[in-house]
Amino acid sequence: MCCRTIVGALGEKHKIIAPVPVDPTTTAYTAGDAIIVSSIQVERGVFDLPNGNANVVEVVIRNDNATSTPKKGMEIIFFSEAPTGDLTAAINGAITLDADDWAKVCNRVQIATANYVDGWQQSTARITGNWAVWNTSTDDKTALWYCIVCTEAQTYTAGGVISAMIDLKIN
Repeated sequence: MCCRTIVGALGEKHKIIAPVPVDPTTTAYTAGDAIIVSSIQVERGVFDLPNGNANVVEVVIRNDNATSTPKKGMEIIFFSEAPTGDLTAAINGAITLDADDWAKVCNRVQIATANYVDGWQQSTARITGNWAVWNTSTDDKTALWYCIVCTEAQTYTAGGVISAMIDLKIN
């Protein structure tokens, strides 16, 4: 009896995190202010296996604004488990990480002014890379936590929208 092995191409598994677009406040933001309401976001079921890992392979930030095309720096901070500090700042509120929460940071992705390209009444930043993220939680073993903060001062005008898309390659 003979056996035949069929080798097929298995594609990479990706998980897209696409938060609901945010209508920013019109008050001036400063470095360290939250872009998304309630600051820390959690995406459940990111990893296939408990305490899994992945690579962030692409981040797209889009700023839509009726009167200007803001191109200011932002940073996405990823956590390996839920931060315990008071990180529930309102949109445009300062986020403060204590030493315990800094120890949970598993990676950071920075979006610089130079990453943006202007379009009609919008600016889009698209960066690609290979930033590892992982889960060490004892409670929520397949989740990933993150926050998006300003790294530069910016004032948005009324009617603007910011949206972010994060593409994860699951390992």
